[in-house]
Amino acid sequence: MQTTHGISIVAAGLVLLGGCVAQNGTTPPPTGQPPAAEGGSCGASGYESLVGTNIAAVTLPDRGRDMRLIRPGDAVTMDFRETRLNIEIDDAGVIQRVYCG
Repeated sequence: MQTTHGISIVAAGLVLLGGCVAQNGTTPPPTGQPPAAEGGSCGASGYESLVGTNIAAVTLPDRGRDMRLIRPGDAVTMDFRETRLNIEIDDAGVIQRVYCG
């Protein structure tokens, strides 16, 4: 009888752990951390040279493009879009990071 009870506990644990895997079979990123596709299909690799440059000194991609400029304290959605270009800047307007997501 103990064996059946032990198997039930293990089975319940596996069911709960199954909820930690995304639908496509990959493990989702930790909460609060967007998945970063540094080069990705958004073309971020073409903008990596801008890191360290003040945003006022650069020409941003066409605003019709899927892009967002992220300033400190900005609320951003955690949805991942591999075609969206994200540009993070610091308080001084210096580009800190360019990535897809």
